[in-house]
Amino acid sequence: MSRISVCVIARDEEAMLPGMLASIEGLADQVVVVDTGSDDSTVAVAQAAGALVVEHVWNDNFAEARNRALQEATGDWVLVLDCDERLAQGSAALIREKIQEGNFDLGMLPLHNAVSMDATAEEILDGRQRQGEPVLLPRLFRRTDDLRWNGAIHESVSAWIASASRTVTTLQAPIFHFGYTPKLLATRNKDARNLRMLEAQAEKEPENLVILTHLAQTYLQASRPLESIRVLEKAWSQMAESQKKEGLRYAIVPLATLRAYVQLRTDEVAKAHETLETAMAWGASHPNLHVLRGVCFETDALKLMGESRLNQLKKAKEHFLAALSQSPEATASEKIPGATSWASTTRLATVHLMLGELSEAVEAFQSALEYKPDHLEAQLGLAEAVLFGGQPETALALLEPHMGAGHPDAWVIAACAADVLSDTDSMQHFTATALSDPSKSFVAPHRRIQMEALRCAASIYAGQPECGPGALGVIGSLMGKHPIDPSNVLVQRPNPEGIQSLVRNVIKSGQGALLDALFTRRAESLIPGIGDMVRAEVEAFGGSVDDDGQPEYLFIGGAGRSGTTLLRAMLHAHSNIHVGPERKLVRTICGLRREWSANEETLNAAGVSQEVLDNATRAFISTLMEATGNGAPRIGEKTPPNLLYMETLGRLYPEAKFIHVIRDGRAVSASLLKQNWMDMRTGKPVDYCTDLRKAAHYWSSMVQEIRSQAASVPGRYLEVRYEKLVTHPREVMMQILAFLEEPWDEAVLSHEKAAVVLPDTESSSDAVSKPVNANAVDRWKSELADEDVAAIEQQVGPTLKELGYAA
Repeated sequence: MSRISVCVIARDEEAMLPGMLASIEGLADQVVVVDTGSDDSTVAVAQAAGALVVEHVWNDNFAEARNRALQEATGDWVLVLDCDERLAQGSAALIREKIQEGNFDLGMLPLHNAVSMDATAEEILDGRQRQGEPVLLPRLFRRTDDLRWNGAIHESVSAWIASASRTVTTLQAPIFHFGYTPKLLATRNKDARNLRMLEAQAEKEPENLVILTHLAQTYLQASRPLESIRVLEKAWSQMAESQKKEGLRYAIVPLATLRAYVQLRTDEVAKAHETLETAMAWGASHPNLHVLRGVCFETDALKLMGESRLNQLKKAKEHFLAALSQSPEATASEKIPGATSWASTTRLATVHLMLGELSEAVEAFQSALEYKPDHLEAQLGLAEAVLFGGQPETALALLEPHMGAGHPDAWVIAACAADVLSDTDSMQHFTATALSDPSKSFVAPHRRIQMEALRCAASIYAGQPECGPGALGVIGSLMGKHPIDPSNVLVQRPNPEGIQSLVRNVIKSGQGALLDALFTRRAESLIPGIGDMVRAEVEAFGGSVDDDGQPEYLFIGGAGRSGTTLLRAMLHAHSNIHVGPERKLVRTICGLRREWSANEETLNAAGVSQEVLDNATRAFISTLMEATGNGAPRIGEKTPPNLLYMETLGRLYPEAKFIHVIRDGRAVSASLLKQNWMDMRTGKPVDYCTDLRKAAHYWSSMVQEIRSQAASVPGRYLEVRYEKLVTHPREVMMQILAFLEEPWDEAVLSHEKAAVVLPDTESSSDAVSKPVNANAVDRWKSELADEDVAAIEQQVGPTLKELGYAA
């Protein structure tokens, strides 16, 4: 009968050694213990058990210690174990049986890392008390004269295997490893020792990919990511060169796994894709590669919408299914924890959830929990799937144990449930709780997007809409009139259930007026069909949507020479807006309306009420606007003094909007002095075009009077700074069009290419015929003497300071 020698290296292992020795009773014909300098009773314990104890001076080299044991081994076979390991019950008999068959040279045994010292064999084997997945390790050897270990750390027998035609087989004889339990880790300082040894070994063997991979992993565990990445890139480059010369190397799976994992952690998803694609192209096949590839596609999907999102999710599903289809048995390359069970099942369930495959998601989350009952992500995912499957109350019950767990996920799902239940108060509270600590990480990344959507919904219910990602973020932007770049908007058509819930909750929260923003041209351009969807839900809720027929006029004004002509030209280039040359009549009729009010008693006696006067004024202005508006959806009028009558215009036209263009008073004053404007009443030059102080006073008076009337048109008044308009035209025009609730049109940035009429009656026509530029922003500094600037600042200093133009 073949004899078996069990070889062990030990140091200060009096507590663990007896358990290991007990696990090999009846198997070992010889036990060789190489002691590397114990200070406790390790040697005595080994000798009392009948082991041969060999003293060996430790010199940071595991291979030398193991080879010293081999020198003393006399058995036909050698089994290698460590003191913190145990051979599972039944393994001894299996090993004996396989040895008697004798048809192999190397036996690979599955090693299971236990979570706790008191974990049972059943709990370790089924994964409940196991860290990660089991890994196959070379542990049972036919003893030959050339059997040797190589490598100071992470020692191997690869040279021995390659030196002859060795037959390798897998034996289902589990080994339980207790060295990673918290109790033992707390008493040992292996990390620093291992890092020191790996660095030394990498220096000696700079092309050893196994050592480089372990070194990179150890750096990562030691929170030294930059060094980890440096080593990984070196190893990957060497792997590529090796691949050209020698073909596939067994180190490819752990190296590709670690490199892709780090790339995903640093949000380099495209690089992770490339790593995994390359590894697979080199012929590597392993559950890790499929798991990480699936994660890459899942991560891509979070940044996309529509068909692109669906395609990425479907690809993710394929890879998670591929990982689950592979054998759950131990492999030579360590598997990502749960790669063929709970982890991939949870990822698959999450993809089902994101695809709206709710019954499949529930089933997969339940399956993951059968594998791993305490898996938080699966527990939360199940609650989410149940919620969107139409059971919000059940979801809240499932979430209750997790509401204070330190992650925002439970609060996000609870807020979604409250939203479905139209409990807007709880929804806002849960959302605020989820948002309360931005440093907290999410268990599932897709819930960060959900949280942002909830933030937008909560802001809408509170009457202060905010922008954000997705359909709700765009709806918040529409309601709050926030500018958004349409090129960055990725919105799927909202589902009817989502719109139904939104409309119901907006109305319930008393913010029904905000729904008006969803019937605008801007809304339709960003979310096609949104108006019809909202109208249907409002009507289903018992309400109605009616167009009041009020014209959406736009009035632009400000002090002369402030840039009103430029703005009107830019807006006129928009496909929906007509702002032609100055009509110069709106201010006149409004002035007359103001004069008529002074004769109220006489007019009343004649049966002419204030309402009649308003109707007459409105009829005049409307006729003028419509007759010269070329049938545009929105008609504007730009004459600088228009906004001096904002209170009147705002009353006459409840849907009208007003834009006040403001420019630095010093620049306006300098420009006014160059104008030859004549006072039509006197035939003389306008006085503020002849005197610097009067020019400054005119500017300040116009600005202050217009601003004082802004309160009469709440939500319909916008200030635009000329300086920002010419230096950041896209940003400002986006803000203006959002305010006007008009869709974005690139033409507003190239007004000089549009058919904009610029008559000689407008003093800025020549300058405005050119593309937008900032040439005139600081021109006043060279046109005004220091004493002129001082005179202006003395005259209108408070207004300059109020507007931020002067310190």
